[in-house]
Amino acid sequence: MGVMRGERAGGAGLVASMLVGVALGASGCASSGSGQPSDHAVPLSRFVAAANAQNHGNPEFTVAGRQHDVAMSKSTAFRAVISGCNEGPGTRLLVAGLVRGPARAGSRLYWAVFVDPPGKHLAPSSRPLPHPVVLNWVGGFVSVTSTQEPFCDFGHADDLPLLPVFTKRQ
Repeated sequence: MGVMRGERAGGAGLVASMLVGVALGASGCASSGSGQPSDHAVPLSRFVAAANAQNHGNPEFTVAGRQHDVAMSKSTAFRAVISGCNEGPGTRLLVAGLVRGPARAGSRLYWAVFVDPPGKHLAPSSRPLPHPVVLNWVGGFVSVTSTQEPFCDFGHADDLPLLPVFTKRQ
C-alpha cells in the first residue's frame, strides 16, 4: 500500500517484512526528466491497475477518460514525484496522465506519474535477501491542487515488464 508524505510501503506481491523506509494511456510519454528518452511503452492504465491491485483498492484510482483542464502541468507533477517520493536525479518519466481518486482539497483529479529511477530497482529490505524482489513499477499520485504529499507507491506486477536498468549520467 502507498502512503503519504513521500514514504512507501508494499502490499500484495511483496513480503511485508521486506519493505522499509523511504523510497517511490493517457499521455504515453516517451520523454524523460533526465533528457534521455525512455522506450518502456506500458500504458498508464496498466500501471494504475498494478497499483490498485497491490493496494487492494485503498485508495483506488481510475484513468480519467476525457480531457480535463487542470492548472498543474505534467512536468510539475513529475518534479513533485521525484522530490516527494525521493527518486532523485536522473529519474526518467515513463508515463503520466490524469486519474480520479479520493477527494482531496476539493478535487478528485490526480496526476498519475510512473517513473524509472536509476539503478537496479530492488525493493527496500531491512536485511539482505537471497532473492530480492525486483520492482517493475514505481510512481506517485499527485493531487492537481497541490504538489505537497504525493501518494508514493511501487511494486512488482507479474503482467508488467521489468524496468530498464540504467545509471544516471554524471
